[in-house]
Amino acid sequence: MDGRAVTPGVILVADGDPAVTDRIASSLRDQYTVRTAYTARETLDSLDDDVGVVIIDDEMSDLDSASIVDRIRNRELLCQVCVLTHDVDSDVALGSPPDARLRKPVSRTELEGTVERLLLRATYRAKLEKYYALSRRRASLAASGAGEDAATLDDRLQTLRDELADALGSLDYEEAFEIALDIPENGSPD
Repeated sequence: MDGRAVTPGVILVADGDPAVTDRIASSLRDQYTVRTAYTARETLDSLDDDVGVVIIDDEMSDLDSASIVDRIRNRELLCQVCVLTHDVDSDVALGSPPDARLRKPVSRTELEGTVERLLLRATYRAKLEKYYALSRRRASLAASGAGEDAATLDDRLQTLRDELADALGSLDYEEAFEIALDIPENGSPD
């Protein structure tokens, strides 16, 4: 594998108001591993392949959420991004759209449901990238007749097909299609 988590599961919570950050983080810690950040810079510095969901404030003092989302996308991380805003209907952000928007103040139920859905999306994307990489390797093996045992690759591909089918059962087709289109052309190296 290329170092990416197959199931990114850390939640990164970042709000310019430390009380809001800590309240949201506290409500998620029962179910998830949570990191906190209080500035855009801390948010970007806290990102790695273990992060599955980033929850950011729309009004960070040192960088707007659209710029943060763009920087996350440019790093080709598998994480999903949720922006907390006072106006979910506003389309002020230019650049890459977030995967979800929630109106502040957010209820615990809505927050947990959104995080669960975004983690499913992140997991599906990670498995899909892995599947694409193995498929390319298998096609290359078939073309060259050399390399790793074809039966081993076929078994790994079947396992991933099964895992993708399970993950797909938790997503609607529109989300799954959106995720598949968002995979870089070369997928992730294995």
